[in-house]
Amino acid sequence: MEILKECKERSGFELYAFCLMTNHVHLLLREIGEPLEVIFKRIGNRYVYWYNEIYQRVGHLFQDRFRSEAVEDESYFLTVLRYIIQNPMKAGMEKAPGTYRWTSFQAYAEGRESITDADYAIGIAGSREMLIDFLKEENDDRTTADGG
Repeated sequence: MEILKECKERSGFELYAFCLMTNHVHLLLREIGEPLEVIFKRIGNRYVYWYNEIYQRVGHLFQDRFRSEAVEDESYFLTVLRYIIQNPMKAGMEKAPGTYRWTSFQAYAEGRESITDADYAIGIAGSREMLIDFLKEENDDRTTADGG
């Protein structure tokens, strides 16, 4: 989380959602100052350096290049946001949104100080309560990145 926070400050992107899974990461962000390639290279390099130091290893850590998709409208934005928030639940790691520590759900639910830029999504939904209801809805959301 510290690496993500530092990279956000340096790269200047807006972060609307994150989910740190055991073998991958989901980010919903808007590039502002730097292109995605630079943002993800910065995050990846910092993480690999940290990981290799902690586990006393050398070499590459990631198998593939990052995948990205454009989010062109507000409806799809909310779908992607919910998909990311519910990813641990769909993976069997939590029973309901908000119990898995490594997502941005708490920034939306409780308004906690966070690296999450929550105001945009709350504005689209109409209120914090309406957004939380939407994020908790059962659904069959898929994104184009996973074939939906």
